[in-house]
Amino acid sequence: FVVGSVALSQPKVKTKPVEIFTVLDERRPGQSEPEWLRHYEEGVRLFRSRDFAGAITAFESALAQNPDDWLTNDYLEKSRALAATPPGDDWSAVDVLTSK
Repeated sequence: FVVGSVALSQPKVKTKPVEIFTVLDERRPGQSEPEWLRHYEEGVRLFRSRDFAGAITAFESALAQNPDDWLTNDYLEKSRALAATPPGDDWSAVDVLTSK
């Protein structure tokens, strides 16, 4: 399968985050990753490392090729908000779940 990153999530009963993916397509022999997905995954990597300006550029490149992708748009909005108002040093890209 061709998959894309969704989030790092730490369930209530776990001590380490798990990565959540979404299935985008069935992988066919010889099929390469879509170009937009490479930009998207780079944006996710930059977002997680707090490079919000770099993430914005990567997500905009992904959206230029796949404008209707909800996850890319969501990450772009989050990146713009965090670039405008940088988070504190304790910020993490991990979504910590507090209930089941």
